[in-house]
Amino acid sequence: MAAALKGLRNDDLYTNAKKQLAAKELIANQISLLNVRTQISRRQGNIYPKAVSIQANILNELGFELTSYQKQVIEEIECDQSNKIEMVRLLQGDVGSGKTLVALLTMVNVVATGFQATLMAPTDLLANQHYEFFVKALKNTNIRVGLLTGKILGQLVKIL
Repeated sequence: MAAALKGLRNDDLYTNAKKQLAAKELIANQISLLNVRTQISRRQGNIYPKAVSIQANILNELGFELTSYQKQVIEEIECDQSNKIEMVRLLQGDVGSGKTLVALLTMVNVVATGFQATLMAPTDLLANQHYEFFVKALKNTNIRVGLLTGKILGQLVKIL
């Protein structure tokens, strides 16, 4: 389509056609996202109550005080966890903003109900850092932590 648009001689026609194409692509994208969200909202999930004592243990062990933003995000995630609707969520923030701690505190809600939780990292180095952080944070709990990277093979993968 873009190649056909370049064949137009009038720059204004080309610019307007390009804008219309971009707008139509954006609308199609938004409709697709709305359809996906609608499908997800119909799926049944599990309810994960807040694991208050484990969370307190973690914060005590680490000596961290949550920021107001961390508290707000945790509250939003826990609100979703308390409903039976499947949750799809992206947690983003600056380096050092506490995303890993927020993930850990909300993951323990899942683990406390008998399920497993997974934190994915883009590199082995970051995966190892998260693993060490989780081991330290959870050392006074009965929660087991495992590390699975692309370098780990065989029997250990089955165990995890």
